[in-house]
Amino acid sequence: MIYRARPLTPDLWPQLEELFGPVGACNGCWCMYWRIGSAYTQRPRAKNRADFKNVVKAGTPGILLFAGEMAVGWAQVTPRSALPGLEHGRFTRAGFKTVARPAAHRPIMRLDLKQRAA
Repeated sequence: MIYRARPLTPDLWPQLEELFGPVGACNGCWCMYWRIGSAYTQRPRAKNRADFKNVVKAGTPGILLFAGEMAVGWAQVTPRSALPGLEHGRFTRAGFKTVARPAAHRPIMRLDLKQRAA
């Protein structure tokens, strides 16, 4: 399979929605955790979705990985200043090590987390 990475732009929003599924990635986080912290759990998922859609409209916050025409993976790539949650976290970076999608609406993503040196 040949994979292709494309910047997430507003025209690709429907593919991101399809990848994340009806609940939204990470139980409704919609990639807002590193932006607003655990407050994302206190908000309706629809609010997280709408706020992240506005992030996408304002710029390119990351990349989608495609297998043919189907989005199979997502990685947030953005300036550290846009993710204040990383400043006090125990991780210096997080990225996808492997990405696979065995069936529609079932992405599997394994994170490669690098812990900060003590």
